[in-house]
Amino acid sequence: MAAFVNEKIYEVKTANKAVDTLNTAILALLNVSADYLRLRKQELVQESVKGRLRLLVERVDQSLPAWAEDATEEEDAVPGDAGGSLGD
Repeated sequence: MAAFVNEKIYEVKTANKAVDTLNTAILALLNVSADYLRLRKQELVQESVKGRLRLLVERVDQSLPAWAEDATEEEDAVPGDAGGSLGD
């Protein structure tokens, strides 16, 4: 954790050469807060996408049995199919 904080303070110091120690610490804290909020937003978006994908998968799963039954019924009712064998 200390290395992370030191890295953030170093980033602020190198970007703003004429900043005193207190302002450097405050700017570093603001940068850490901004990073946290950005990551939290990404996490929320990912959770939302996962939830929507889960719902879509459920809808597809619910639709597949009905679709498979319909396709089987259509194959059974093909005109000219007198027994299912081609060589009759």
